Amino acid sequence: MKKLMFGAAMLLASSSVMAIPTLQVHALGSTAYDGTGDDDTWLVSTDGSVELELIGTYSPTTVVSIDNAYLVMTVAAHSGDFASQIGPFATRYDDSTAFETFLSTLDSDVSLNNHAPYGYPDDQIDIYALELDLMLPPSNTGIGFGTFSDIMETKDCNADIAGTTDCASTTATGEIKTVTMSPSSLVGIDWVHYDLVALVTDQHGNQSIVTTWDINPGSHDSTWTRASCTVDCGVTPPQELPAPQTLMLLGLGLVGMVAARRRQSV
Repeated sequence: MKKLMFGAAMLLASSSVMAIPTLQVHALGSTAYDGTGDDDTWLVSTDGSVELELIGTYSPTTVVSIDNAYLVMTVAAHSGDFASQIGPFATRYDDSTAFETFLSTLDSDVSLNNHAPYGYPDDQIDIYALELDLMLPPSNTGIGFGTFSDIMETKDCNADIAGTTDCASTTATGEIKTVTMSPSSLVGIDWVHYDLVALVTDQHGNQSIVTTWDINPGSHDSTWTRASCTVDCGVTPPQELPAPQTLMLLGLGLVGMVAARRRQSV
């Protein structure tokens, strides 16, 4: 087992478990949350540590290696305390477009949707990409933490069915690396959305970027919310101001209510 503690902030470890599709992030102790669109996710709510399974799966024809993996963390913009904890170990991007621009240097065909969870506007998030190869030294075999080996049978952690608490077993093979986020690494924030990105090579030597952004099928990413949070904890997106027409209608409604009360009091 490989481990690294980022001060008191974060512990990374690896274990051998497996999955389908190519990439998944599954939070232990989570429940499948049924959001709208691509908002289905494994949702875990706790004030303690968050343990994530990073799962890479192989296919005889389409996936023969999985390398250069990144753990991608989406948070509300300007989360200063989180940045101070994670920033030294990860690269920050202002939004999905900025992160897509970076990934296009590895794969010109990569295309990401607006991935701010629970309806957050893309301009109200920050994305932190943690390059796993840089976080842990290679194993005795020389394989870095950002490379997934083809070593064991897997499970399918699909959050598409609300209320599901267990992953399905499969006969596919790959590897899981376990990442434990300590409470001190989550100071100053109320939610984090976790994704996995990696460079995949097929049997012909063609390489492409694969992510958990896609519904492939279902949803295979995870979201943490703070258990003690009661307002704007990620499940409810920020409230937008009503349009001017709406404000006018609300004003007319209030005037009507006042007039009705005055008539009743006469």
